[in-house]
Amino acid sequence: MAKLQFKFTIRSGQDGKSNVYALTSISTQDHKTHDNPEDSQTVGLHKELIKTPAFAKVKNSLKKGHQVRTVWITMTPELLKVYVDEDGNKQFGDQFLEEIQDTEYSKQKNKVL
Repeated sequence: MAKLQFKFTIRSGQDGKSNVYALTSISTQDHKTHDNPEDSQTVGLHKELIKTPAFAKVKNSLKKGHQVRTVWITMTPELLKVYVDEDGNKQFGDQFLEEIQDTEYSKQKNKVL
C-alpha cells in the first residue's frame, strides 16, 4: 500500500496563548513535497488523518511551539480519497496542493510568522 509523509508542527494560536497542531506539507515516496496552504493547516480539518495511530504519537511527541515531526502514514482507502485524486494528484478539500522544490520549501517555512 502507498505511503505519504506528513510534516506536523505546533504553532501559536490566534489568541497568542494557545498552541495549534498544524500539517504543513505532504511528501511522496519519490521525494516530491507538496505545500499545504495556511488556511488548511489546522489538523482539526484533517478528520481522517487525526484518527490514525501515527497522529496520536505525533500529538504526544510535540510539546513546545515550533517543534516538528515528520512521519510516514500508510494510505487507507479513506485517506487516499482525502489526499490523492483518481489521477494521483495530491489534494486537500477542493484544491490541488502545490508541488514545491526543497529550496522553495525551506525559504517559505523559515520566514518569520
